[in-house]
Amino acid sequence: MTQRPETAFKELCKLCEILAQTPSRNMKIKLTAKFLAELKSGREVSDAVGLILGKPLKDSKLNLGYNHLLKVLMETVGVGENGFLAEFNRTGDLGETVRRLLEKGGMSLQQPIAVLGSLTISQVAEAFREIAEISGRKAMARKDRVLESYLRRLSPLEAKYFVKNLVGEMRHGFSEGLMEEALALAFQANLETVRAAHMALGNLGRVGELLKEEDAGSLQKFTVTPFT
Repeated sequence: MTQRPETAFKELCKLCEILAQTPSRNMKIKLTAKFLAELKSGREVSDAVGLILGKPLKDSKLNLGYNHLLKVLMETVGVGENGFLAEFNRTGDLGETVRRLLEKGGMSLQQPIAVLGSLTISQVAEAFREIAEISGRKAMARKDRVLESYLRRLSPLEAKYFVKNLVGEMRHGFSEGLMEEALALAFQANLETVRAAHMALGNLGRVGELLKEEDAGSLQKFTVTPFT
């Protein structure tokens, strides 16, 4: 049996763009539910939930200093501090700033996607985990290099949402509460059961993974544990 290819990160970015332009709460839920239902595996669902919410990591932190991050972003888009800050002052959004600067000229610094291939949702999620796990001697410099290597593989739109996940500012109006409703709709689960499982597990991505790999009944076994 041929395994279907994993979903490209760019598809998740397109969804986030649509969510940002969609005022209707119910439509946001329906669009996200449809996207999640069509993903290939539980791992993809889990990773997608985190990336849509701007929370790619559950139990660890990137530990990237803001000045280091700005330095990497400026090198990636190929502009100096004044040019970068001027664009940021126009947008007020770090991710959108990176997208616009890449489209203006920074794409010449990007590695050809046709050669390296587009990154998938799970590959992008793994990138955040890889950066978070770097520690020890010269950890910050190593984090910078890994971060830049990933950024150079992304299209302007993908870079926008990669950066938004770095800083945790999605600005598309899609909260964890709406994600609970989207998961319930996507996998035909009772909303209160999804909410209870989220409370018990403390990990909405894990809830989505269970719904995809098993069924709504699998959430019934989780109960709230004191001090968890």
